[in-house]
Amino acid sequence: MSKSWFICFLLMIFIAGAACFWEIDPSVSCPDPNDPQCKHLFNKDMKPSFPEKEYDVPSFCSKMDDYYKCIDANYTAEKLCGRPLVMKSAETMVGEFCSKRTTFYKRFLASVECLKRILNLASGICQDRAFSSMRTLKDIPGSTIFETKERLERCFIKTYETECYGTQTMAACGMESHTTFKEISMRSSYYTADCRDYKEFYKSYEAILFLSEHSKLQVLRYPGESLPSEIM
Repeated sequence: MSKSWFICFLLMIFIAGAACFWEIDPSVSCPDPNDPQCKHLFNKDMKPSFPEKEYDVPSFCSKMDDYYKCIDANYTAEKLCGRPLVMKSAETMVGEFCSKRTTFYKRFLASVECLKRILNLASGICQDRAFSSMRTLKDIPGSTIFETKERLERCFIKTYETECYGTQTMAACGMESHTTFKEISMRSSYYTADCRDYKEFYKSYEAILFLSEHSKLQVLRYPGESLPSEIM
């Protein structure tokens, strides 16, 4: 998984349904997650013209309106998976953004430059710490309750990275940008990228809390020791 995945995920999730879906391991129930019916509406990299300035918004919203119409015309609710599924999960947020009358619209345009800058800088750090924390978790007595097998590992790593990015954006960009980050990540079904369902996502989050409590105990026992399970 490339270090740029989360940047793409964060900034595209609510406008393209995970435009980097080629890096997501599809489940057997989703034979073609890359959306063969409607991908022609994006460029060759399957990315829309992402709005970074206010003058970019009309073109973007028009493109996304066409995409939603295509999804509705070509997919039943039962057939939704992959990109279209995540896209539909974020439809309300897209509508709010394009209405230009919400605080989300203002916060997003005010925050996007800092979010891009910090998330690019933090991508390697958060990814490395996520993998390191997964290894640490496996060695902790009692961690077997989380069934740290390959499938859950993927979910844990993505969930950990998301928490790490959230902490980074709060520290570097401030509360408004952090709020925007959390709103995007929570209001879209981002856990469908590497978690099979919400239950698996919640189990991964519990594992992170378990690891965090273990780290606090270790710090008390061994002052000064830096542990990979500290959410940055």
